[in-house]
Amino acid sequence: MQPQALYVEVQQMVSKPVRQALWVLSFFFGASTIIQWVQNEFILTDTAATFLIGCVLFTIFALVALVKMTTTFTTTGIMINYFPFYANTRLFAWEEIAEAQVRPYNALQEHWGWGVRFNASGMAYSVIGNRSALQLRLKNSSTVLISTAQPGVIEEVLHQLHQNR
Repeated sequence: MQPQALYVEVQQMVSKPVRQALWVLSFFFGASTIIQWVQNEFILTDTAATFLIGCVLFTIFALVALVKMTTTFTTTGIMINYFPFYANTRLFAWEEIAEAQVRPYNALQEHWGWGVRFNASGMAYSVIGNRSALQLRLKNSSTVLISTAQPGVIEEVLHQLHQNR
């Protein structure tokens, strides 16, 4: 049986206009490389180097544009899916969580960047642009930070869950 979803927050690594710009840049770079190749305007080594650079840039742009973090609050716990880095959804069951609170968060200072990060203080799932995070202190003494763009909503959901337990 699927647990009841109380709240779902979907966050992308970059905003929609930036994602669109990345796709357009990738398209124009790829198209210009193909046009030059078809017109034989440069020698094979230039073509290979340009093609390689184009492939690398396209891959980076595509990965950045596709990154999506989904946080789902359910009756059984908090589920995290960080596409495309994790194929499976990670569940932090309420039974594992000793404490949950929303707090200010700076990904660069605390975990040296965005994405799925590990350091001595624990694990973080973060997306660019968020200044708040849900901090979970687990019963095994580890800490998990989950960035959020909706700190007020998360606090409200936590309050509802606390009242229902």
